[in-house]
Amino acid sequence: MVGYRSHSAVSVVNAIATWRGAALGVDLWAEAEAVVLSEPRIEGEVLGDPSVDTILIEKAALIVLKRFNLMEEVGVRVVTRSNIPVARGLKSSSAAANAVVLAVTGALDEEIDDLEAVNLGVDACVDARVTITGAFDDACTSFFGGLVVTDNREREILLREMFSEDFEVLLKIPSKKVKTVDTKEKPLWVFKDLFLQAHGFALKGRVWEAITLNGLLCAVVYGLDTRFIVDALAAGALAAGVSGTGPTMFAVTPLGEGDAIIDVLERFSGETLRVKINNVKAGRFL
Repeated sequence: MVGYRSHSAVSVVNAIATWRGAALGVDLWAEAEAVVLSEPRIEGEVLGDPSVDTILIEKAALIVLKRFNLMEEVGVRVVTRSNIPVARGLKSSSAAANAVVLAVTGALDEEIDDLEAVNLGVDACVDARVTITGAFDDACTSFFGGLVVTDNREREILLREMFSEDFEVLLKIPSKKVKTVDTKEKPLWVFKDLFLQAHGFALKGRVWEAITLNGLLCAVVYGLDTRFIVDALAAGALAAGVSGTGPTMFAVTPLGEGDAIIDVLERFSGETLRVKINNVKAGRFL
């Protein structure tokens, strides 16, 4: 089987209110392996978590087969695995879609360029109804790593750059799952101008301000605990915010200096996880 890996990310700016978003790569991952079948059918399996629906795998595989006009000639079997907590705002769907698109393309012995692979994955997420805007920002960051700032409506990358690995991200991951589509009635639009300001911060490299402003806005709308952000900053975090539509919240510190922040995070419910910045582009793994 042909195996490919794509990575997780945390939100810098949520794109739901304005279609303009940004994200930062972290080193959690999703992997997919694919093998071509002689009959035109699609089989999907999620290793380690049989409760996860395979609809996204199937949609991503079908889109690739359609891209190469092979859906009536052959099929594929796709197996995925991941260490990204599902439905916690950590871009698990974007990472899985990217990995599946690359794995199926590789198994078919075909080639596509990077942005086409990203767009096929975004289309799969839309078809599978696991996203509101298509999450082009999340998909690009999952694929390319680093910092990515986008216009999701136009599917345009406005800024893409490697991000310093001298920082680490401290995640607070509640046990409760929150599907992005279940939050679509939340009125993020009331803070539209402030989200645009956060997006402007990201474009200017003021990433810490963007993360924190976005986090405060999302926490208010989604009913998350803003004390997390205040307490993390007071303890010395460079930035603190909300990833996606939550419920995961996170803080950023210089690498190796997060112990004081960990003490703060432990006051809040959920798993605490330390992760590094990811700058590695999606691709084949051994």
